[in-house]
Amino acid sequence: MLASFASMVETSPSPRRRSTLNMMLKVDKSLKMVLEGKMGGVYRVQADVLKEALLPFASKDGRTLYVMHETLARYTFDDIIGYGIAEYLIRNF
Repeated sequence: MLASFASMVETSPSPRRRSTLNMMLKVDKSLKMVLEGKMGGVYRVQADVLKEALLPFASKDGRTLYVMHETLARYTFDDIIGYGIAEYLIRNF
């Protein structure tokens, strides 16, 4: 599986040209990513959140509250499935 995934990735020091992230955590607990390679390849990855931990903390000056979302996710790329973390930070105003 990893060999087939590696053969799809464009080979250069920095193969990614652009990436977009669509978060749908309130509705269905999923993340959708589109990675666009320098040579024109487009790679779509979906992450379905399996477990989530919320870690709130304040900024150094105490004026802003942040929430770090640590998640365990199942990633799908074509017919390849893998597991890992999806981590993101949300600032509460």
